[in-house]
Amino acid sequence: MGRAAWVRRAALGIVLAATGCAKLPPPTRPPTHVAVVGEPAAKGEVGPLVRVGFRDDALGPEDGPVRKDGQPDFAFRVRLSGTVSALALINSDPQGHLAAPEIWDTIIGPTPYPKALGLPFRTGGETASLALVDAEGTLLNEAGSLSAHVFDGAGEIVTIYVADPWNNLREGRAFTLLVLRPDGVVDRSTVILV
Repeated sequence: MGRAAWVRRAALGIVLAATGCAKLPPPTRPPTHVAVVGEPAAKGEVGPLVRVGFRDDALGPEDGPVRKDGQPDFAFRVRLSGTVSALALINSDPQGHLAAPEIWDTIIGPTPYPKALGLPFRTGGETASLALVDAEGTLLNEAGSLSAHVFDGAGEIVTIYVADPWNNLREGRAFTLLVLRPDGVVDRSTVILV
């Protein structure tokens, strides 16, 4: 979340809290990023993560290629721009820190888990896959992984589907989308399910 987005979120939180319309946790500062020397900067932004709810069947609850299993999946929408190397959706606290080991991502099989994400996994095979679908309905990660996809500079709205046979995606829980850039920068967006 860029500085401007953080300021907008903070202002909205203040207005909503002052009017009694909602009780929001205080806004968190954007994470400090460390870029890997020698790689080009991956500019981009992540819009607010929006809960859509249970929708179409997009995938099953396993790691690996995205394959339908006949069950409706939970969907989120988000605006992404810039180059994205990987995505991970985590069960988090309202500040975006890992709260439980419920993870869906685009890192599959024996692929080493990126240290930049700060999650306690060694390989992608330890988590479930997510499905990433563009605005036209095209699946962007059929193999499960996402190889350095470039989203339009103005931002593209995408839908993220996750299988939830465990009933983890329920009211009151927070979920954070981690967006890994090629230079090791991790952007994030958090939503609390209501």
